[in-house]
Amino acid sequence: MQEVLATLPDNDLARPLPTGTTIGHVHVHVHVGDIAAGQRFYRDALGFIDGMTGDTMADFHANGRFKHRIAINTWQGTGASQPPAGTAGLRHFTIRFDSPERLQAALDPVGGAEPHPDGHRVRDPAGNAMVLTA
Repeated sequence: MQEVLATLPDNDLARPLPTGTTIGHVHVHVHVGDIAAGQRFYRDALGFIDGMTGDTMADFHANGRFKHRIAINTWQGTGASQPPAGTAGLRHFTIRFDSPERLQAALDPVGGAEPHPDGHRVRDPAGNAMVLTA
C-alpha cells in the first residue's frame, strides 16, 4: 500500500480522484447485519448468483461467465450497525447492468431508489449505498 501511495505527486490523500476516473475491477466486501436479508437483496432483487455461503459470509458472482463479484459479511457482528457518518468508508459503489431492461428488473423489487446523476441510488438492508445504472 505504501508503494501505491508513494506514487502520489503531492501526497494529498484528501483530494478526490479526478473527474472521469473509473476503476474497472473491484471485489467488494460489504458489512451487513443479517446474511439472510443481504442474500434476499443481492441474490433475489439484484440477480447476483450465489458463489459461496456460510454463517458469516455470502459471495455472489455477477453471472456464471466471469468473476466480477460482491461479498457480504457479518464480520463486524450480526446485527452490528454501519459506521457513523463522517468516518472512513465506502460512500457508494456502482453496479452497471448490461441493459435498461435488466436495470429496471432490479429496481422494481428493490424499491426506494433515489435519483443520482449516474443512475439510481439504492441501499441494501444494512444501509450500504450503491448506484444502479445501465
